[in-house]
Amino acid sequence: DRIELHADVSRQLNVLDPTRRQLYVSCGAALHHLCVALHAAGYSTSIDYAADDSADAGSDLLATVTVAAGAPADPAAIALAEAIAERHTQREPFTDRRVDHHALAALRSAAEAEGAWLALLEGRDDQITLAVLLSHADQYERNNPDYQAELHNWRRSEPITDTTTD
Repeated sequence: DRIELHADVSRQLNVLDPTRRQLYVSCGAALHHLCVALHAAGYSTSIDYAADDSADAGSDLLATVTVAAGAPADPAAIALAEAIAERHTQREPFTDRRVDHHALAALRSAAEAEGAWLALLEGRDDQITLAVLLSHADQYERNNPDYQAELHNWRRSEPITDTTTD
């Protein structure tokens, strides 16, 4: 009736992510997907987050999910769970650069429902500021040999295969 979420600190990228922020964001995505899948299967969940200082004490426990029988899943929960496998990162430019107000409001509501926030670039000055910051970060990473070595070691060119045997 319980599932514990632990951070695999052996996968931390010490140069790119010295504070473990990205590691925790990844774990948060896994926690979200777990709860979505459980809700789609008709279970209810409650999350008990580990204390902020537990990481300082050397614990890798981030959260404990308590699972209980719930109401039958509604179609929206099932559709959301099915979308997990279809999720991917969009790295290509969008052809239609305008997003309508209703879509933005829905995105903002979804972010806030998960305890996050969505910042919108309000004008050309915001876009320029973001582009300059990204350019500086990119230049720093390109010129940092420790980052380049970490990136090289982290990337895989071959698919991961299951090497376990029964």
